[in-house]
Amino acid sequence: MKKATGLLFTAFISLYSIDSMAKTAKIDDSKDVSECIKKFKNENIECLDDVLHNSEEQLNNAYLSKLTKIKKTSPDEWWMGDEQQKKEVIDSFIANQKKWIEYRDSYCGVALWSYQNSDHLGEAQTSCEINMNKRRLEEIDLIQIPSETESETP
Repeated sequence: MKKATGLLFTAFISLYSIDSMAKTAKIDDSKDVSECIKKFKNENIECLDDVLHNSEEQLNNAYLSKLTKIKKTSPDEWWMGDEQQKKEVIDSFIANQKKWIEYRDSYCGVALWSYQNSDHLGEAQTSCEINMNKRRLEEIDLIQIPSETESETP
């Protein structure tokens, strides 16, 4: 039984790794940025600003939506929940988002070091921030709200 469980676990990890590798894109490559470059060539600053602004807006909307859901959640919705726990979750989520933005900016600086002094730094920076924002959207979506998790249980 242990051997079968071990084999199943190994197979799952292998499939997950292969699937993850297939989805991993280059951090400095974004479809939106590529379209700006294709359409506007070297005169792409406004387009890059627009796509980055849209990405930031999506991120901010998802963050505010999740924060609102957390704030509207009654502590009675989770086992032995209380107002102090709710306040801690809210404060933690707010601080977490601020730290994540700092992390994103710092990460893109490191990930794109080879673009320093390059004419393409702005394009690469925009791509990196868009790609990181997409990942953060997925992370925010993973945050469970008690009322949502109960309705999803079979």
